Amino acid sequence: MMGTVSAAGWLAHGAFWALLLVGWQDLWPRKTAWFVASWLAGYAVLPLVGGELFFMPFVAMLDIALLFLVFYRDA
Repeated sequence: MMGTVSAAGWLAHGAFWALLLVGWQDLWPRKTAWFVASWLAGYAVLPLVGGELFFMPFVAMLDIALLFLVFYRDA
């Protein structure tokens, strides 16, 4: 069933990958690798420690950091 929490999770994931694509040249290679490694670590580790529900907020925090890195740099 698709609820608002699930929709917010999909939106956070879409924004994460879209921001990585938009900021690809500014962030490449070290920062892009760090964000992808952080996403993979959260995806792999959080379910092991019983934090499946914390993965979506974790991705949202990564989105906020990416947002500042990609768009605030130009201001």
